[in-house]
Amino acid sequence: MARSVNKSGAEVYGTPTWVKIIGAIALLVVVLVAIVMAAGLGGTHGPGRHVSQETVELVPQ
Repeated sequence: MARSVNKSGAEVYGTPTWVKIIGAIALLVVVLVAIVMAAGLGGTHGPGRHVSQETVELVPQ
């Protein structure tokens, strides 16, 4: 943990800077993903995406 000394001379523990930066980046990624999903900018997903759009008639043999 990061340590610093306050005016009274007592040691104060705080969150390291690298943890704060990684947390901020993770939060930003989550917010951006939520915005993309809410706005519908991700496109269509699911099994229908990999299926041909043409209709195929099954002919009994």
